[in-house]
Amino acid sequence: MIRSFLFERRATEIRSFSHSFCKMPKKNSAVKGKDSDKKLVPSGNKKGSVYNGLKNEIIIKIHAKPGAKESGITDVGEESVGIQIGAPPVDGEANKELIRYLSEILQLKKSELSLEKGSRSKEKTVIITGSSVSADDVLSKLKAISKQ
Repeated sequence: MIRSFLFERRATEIRSFSHSFCKMPKKNSAVKGKDSDKKLVPSGNKKGSVYNGLKNEIIIKIHAKPGAKESGITDVGEESVGIQIGAPPVDGEANKELIRYLSEILQLKKSELSLEKGSRSKEKTVIITGSSVSADDVLSKLKAISKQ
């Protein structure tokens, strides 16, 4: 009887002792998946769906709608330009068609356009570099095409 009492007492001491060392470290207040050390670099005037970047570039925010019968601009909004793409979203075909279509309607070379973000997303960012066209010109061309 005394032996079992001592054994139980010793077991609870060991459990409480081991629990004090086995605690998981607390998480810091940073959001999971986000680096709080990253410095955000301002990229010019970020108003609207088409704006100027830092290095004489034009940035276009696009909401892509792949799998349409033909490529076309559906709307030009404050946050993004809606473009239906006449290619399926398989093996980057829709991205290639997007660049081809934008180069055609903006009358630019395909090499002046590049897909910066969103290669596997509907929300994409296209950058125009090395061109003499302005952000206002691009926006007016996109609006003119969307009204047709």
